[in-house]
Amino acid sequence: CNAICNLTARYHKILLTGPLTYFFFSCYYLCLTFFLSELSAVLVGSNISQKYQVGNIILGRQAFDLVDVKCCCERAEGDVCGRRVTLVKPPGWLPGYELCNTSELFKTEAILSITPGLHGFILVINAELPFKTVNKKATKQHLQHFFGDKVWDHTIVVFIHKGRLTHKPIEEYISTKGAPLQSLLEACGNRYHVLCDDGTDNVEKVKELFEKIDTMVAENNCYEINSTLIQNAELKRREVDKKAEELRLQSQQERQKLRNLLTEPTLNLRILMVEWEFSGKSAAGNSILSTEVFPSGDRTMKALKQSGKVARRKVHSLLHLFA
Repeated sequence: CNAICNLTARYHKILLTGPLTYFFFSCYYLCLTFFLSELSAVLVGSNISQKYQVGNIILGRQAFDLVDVKCCCERAEGDVCGRRVTLVKPPGWLPGYELCNTSELFKTEAILSITPGLHGFILVINAELPFKTVNKKATKQHLQHFFGDKVWDHTIVVFIHKGRLTHKPIEEYISTKGAPLQSLLEACGNRYHVLCDDGTDNVEKVKELFEKIDTMVAENNCYEINSTLIQNAELKRREVDKKAEELRLQSQQERQKLRNLLTEPTLNLRILMVEWEFSGKSAAGNSILSTEVFPSGDRTMKALKQSGKVARRKVHSLLHLFA
C-alpha cells in the first residue's frame, strides 16, 4: 500500500545516517509491515444494507449468513490479498428508525463487537435503496451510541449494488441523493468505496478498499476503545444473562409442577347428583362414568350409587331420590 511505499523510500534514505538510527528504523519498519499485514474491521449498517454481502465479497467466500437481521455478532476471518482479514458483523437497526426503537440486546451486542487493534468501521449503504434524512439521522444516532463521537474518524462508507452504478460515476450517484447522503459522507471525511454484487471479480476493488483503510489508519490511527462504553455494555449483558437464567429456572419449576400433577396419585372424586324427577340425573351419571350404569328413562325409586375410573381417578356417583 501507499503507506509502506512511502516508508520504504524513507528507509533507504536513512541507511546512510548511522547504524543506531538504521537499527531502530529497521525495527519500526518490520513492526509496521507486520501490522499492515493484518486488517480488522467492523461491518455496520441497517438491517437491509446487505452487510453480509460486503463481508462475503471481501473474504471471497460465503463467510456470513445471507441475512442481516441477527441478534448476535458474527465473526469471520480469511487470507485476502496477502493479508489476514478479520471482519465482525454486529446486529443492525431498522432503516430510518431512531435509536429508541432498537432493542437493548442489539445495542449491547454492537458495542461489544469491537476489539483492541481495530482498524476501522465499514459503513455499508445499499445503493439500490433511497437514502433520506431519516436514514442519515438513524445512522448517526446508532453509530455514535455504539462507538462514541470519534467513530467518524475511523469510518469508511461502502456502497453495495447489483450493477446499478456500473455505467455511472459514484460521484454522480452521491450528487443525486442530495444533502442527507452528502452530509453523512462529510462526517466520514468523504471516504467511500463501491463494491458490485453482480458476480464479477472484485479482487482489485477489494485491494483498493484496503488501501483506503490503510490511508485512514495512517491519518487517524486505530480506533481507541471507550472503556466506559464497554463496561456499561458488559454490565447490561450480565443483567440480561441473570434475568434469562431466572426465567429459565422459573419455567423449569413450572414444568416440574405440571409433571407432578400428571404423575402423582390423585384423590377419589365423589359426586352427589340431586334434582327433580325426570331431570336426567341417570343420563348425567352415565355420561360422567362413560358407561350405562344407571337405568335411564324410568323414575328413580331409590338412591343409587355407581363407581368407575375416569381420567385416572376413581369416581363415585350417587343419585339422590327426592320424595
